[in-house]
Amino acid sequence: MMNEPFDGRSQYYGMMPPDPWGDGLKPRPPESLAWAWWAGIASAVCGLLGVVLARVFISDQELGQLRSAFAQQGQRMTLAQLRDTFESVWIVALVIAVLLSAMWLTFLYFAYQGRNWARITVTVLAAIWLVLSIPSVTGGVSGVTMLVSLVQVVALVGVLVALNRRTTRDYFRQLRS
Repeated sequence: MMNEPFDGRSQYYGMMPPDPWGDGLKPRPPESLAWAWWAGIASAVCGLLGVVLARVFISDQELGQLRSAFAQQGQRMTLAQLRDTFESVWIVALVIAVLLSAMWLTFLYFAYQGRNWARITVTVLAAIWLVLSIPSVTGGVSGVTMLVSLVQVVALVGVLVALNRRTTRDYFRQLRS
């Protein structure tokens, strides 16, 4: 038997050795991570809706106030010029809002996939966004715009709470080890 040539079929190697990085099975994400995902989507939608509502609810009275402010600085602008300027600024703001929302959702997706760096990034961005959103809730805007801003703030708080719950932190800790 020892002197027989090796034919490649008669050798039995047994089972593969264990993987040095674990068994390859990822722990199941906690429910709080799914809540963070959906609250993050809601906050992005509210942000985009806020930009659209700014366009819908601009009034000639507000543009007139802006024209008065320009007149005090020595710049004369007609209402039509102000409206055209507002349209241009609004389009730029909408493009920026869409890009920021896409970036936000990308970070949320990576956090949902178990990337701790993305969880930290989303936490920091949500805290900054929350601070920047508070004036829109308390700033005297009324009606639908304030309601959308309030929902956005609640969604951002939901993202912060869900991403920093003990179950979520333990999940990310498990993934690291």
